[in-house]
Amino acid sequence: MKRADNDDEFLLLGEVAELTRQSPDTIRWLRHQGKGPPCVKVGRRLVFRRSGVLAWISQLEQEQAGAKGQARDLSLAGRQKGRTT
Repeated sequence: MKRADNDDEFLLLGEVAELTRQSPDTIRWLRHQGKGPPCVKVGRRLVFRRSGVLAWISQLEQEQAGAKGQARDLSLAGRQKGRTT
């Protein structure tokens, strides 16, 4: 019996794709590029821990928030450079 709140639950590629709303091909490509969620091969199947996928999503959120913050800081610095007081 599966429990939806179990972070140690194993997910297959299709389930990870559904969870992230990406295609299975996109998840495969991200894995190939070394940018996808952590997984292991069991036989011929890729297996992902739900906790690993959720941590990967959190990491992406932090990276994107940091990139937006840096862009905002740069735009403010550019505005302040042009000011004369």
